Amino acid sequence: MVKPTKGNGNGVEKIKLKIIGDARREAKERLAEAEDKASKIIEEAKEEVRRIRENAKHALEQEVKANKESELAKARINARKKYLVKKEELINSIIEGVFSSIREKPEYKDFIKRALEQGRLFGEFKVVVNPEDVPLVKSLGNFDIEGSNDILGVIIDDKHGKRADFTLQSMLEEKKEEVRKKVSGMITPVNKGDKE
Repeated sequence: MVKPTKGNGNGVEKIKLKIIGDARREAKERLAEAEDKASKIIEEAKEEVRRIRENAKHALEQEVKANKESELAKARINARKKYLVKKEELINSIIEGVFSSIREKPEYKDFIKRALEQGRLFGEFKVVVNPEDVPLVKSLGNFDIEGSNDILGVIIDDKHGKRADFTLQSMLEEKKEEVRKKVSGMITPVNKGDKE
């Protein structure tokens, strides 16, 4: 056994104070390390939140831009469709206008006359005309005449069932694309990109 000496109580006290001091210093160091780690974790979390917000903002901007472009494309397509419908209506209106005023032109009488002359090649025949053209046909000869409101020009039917169609509708049908292109060319496009 160790005999207590005079200075031993003081030595234990020193050791005890040293252990407590070391523990406090170690606790302070660990606390400082923990605070540093916590501070770094908080900074990393803040950076991650900032990055997430920025990515979300960018993604939202991209989605808004894509939606805007999609809506613009749809609007352009709808405008183009409406333009083409109106253009088609205008083309048909022009063609109908030409048909409605053609009876007054001297060329129409010549056209009917030439058609009836070709019909004479059939021998006996019947003439199908619009009722408005009956007086004109009667003025060109004595023909068996039948009326039809649906035609402009004449149809020649012979006694054997052969038919010769000298209507402007059939002529238009034969040259439909050519006529449409000419009439379409008369219509000025709204935008340079609207040319066909």
